[in-house]
Amino acid sequence: MTQTISATLPASTVYVSGTVNDVAVTWTNVGGEIWEAVADRAEDDIYVVALTIVSASGQSTSTSFTLYYGLLNLITDRTQADVDYAARLNAAGWDGMTEDERTAWTLGLKGTYDYTDLNRVGNAVAYVAGRLTGAGYALNVNPKIDWTEDDTQRAADMASYLADISAIRNALIVPPAIPEVPDDMEGLTYEEANDIERILLAVDALITNMINAYFYSNEIVCGEV
Repeated sequence: MTQTISATLPASTVYVSGTVNDVAVTWTNVGGEIWEAVADRAEDDIYVVALTIVSASGQSTSTSFTLYYGLLNLITDRTQADVDYAARLNAAGWDGMTEDERTAWTLGLKGTYDYTDLNRVGNAVAYVAGRLTGAGYALNVNPKIDWTEDDTQRAADMASYLADISAIRNALIVPPAIPEVPDDMEGLTYEEANDIERILLAVDALITNMINAYFYSNEIVCGEV
């Protein structure tokens, strides 16, 4: 089985090479800034992409990022202890960490919020939006899912990020218990980070309940019994 991987690359890109989950793949420009590759399907639908990008001027740059497809890989249980732990490791620096701490730092810490979280949540937005569209709800989202460590998150980018979360939340009539979307990403707290991902999980659950209720009413009770 395979998975088509998609990435938005600079408009000046003329050639791309690289790997997906450490396996070399062929990248093709499919229009504008969109490049695609067909990779082996990963059991967890997580794809680590490493690219060498060549521009029209001949400049070569390397980048890497992780893409998540077809799943809700969300975090809703961050605590102040997670934030404190991340701050302690940051203060210690790489040389001051134990081997276990270095592993934790490399895999990503719940007490931080970086480009990997933006990609993970962006993929969840795309997934939930697809389910909403399939259920007949039209909405306009444009999640970016290929952030890299070198990217700068501009205020406009973060406003768009939160606007997508709002669009997902507002697509259905949600219970009052579902959190509100943060006003902005500046000074994001661990509670707000949890809330962003709780919204996506809650809406996804509402979609499932809605589909199940429709199935029960229209297929089993009315149509078959």
